[in-house]
Amino acid sequence: MNIIDMSQFKSLSDLQEYAEKLTRTNLLLQNEIKEQSEKITHLESLLNTLPGNDLLVDDKEIEICKIEINRLYQKSLRIPLDDKEVRNLEILVRTLATARGKSVADIKKKEDEKATKNLPVGKLVALAKSIKTNDRE
Repeated sequence: MNIIDMSQFKSLSDLQEYAEKLTRTNLLLQNEIKEQSEKITHLESLLNTLPGNDLLVDDKEIEICKIEINRLYQKSLRIPLDDKEVRNLEILVRTLATARGKSVADIKKKEDEKATKNLPVGKLVALAKSIKTNDRE
């Protein structure tokens, strides 16, 4: 904090003028502080009313992936996808899985486990025998 040298004021009117400038500055700064506080309160209330989901960026990434995957799916119903579109679809599926906190390998592993659980015992035995015979060859 700076201490003001009172000798710089030649007269009482100079001192009064300086005090008035300080008072105006003080009032302006108090108004600015009040406005900033109101803005902070408003922004905090907006944050509290937002849904408790992940970051909005993640939601946008997921939404874009879903839209593009759906677009490629709709196209594949009409005509076969070319190689570039198939690669794009694979990238989109990986990106979507990553954004959801999963990996494609985990999803495929779970699907394989479900498929294996649903197979009848006879088919499982036949599958094991075929694998055994292939190993001998």
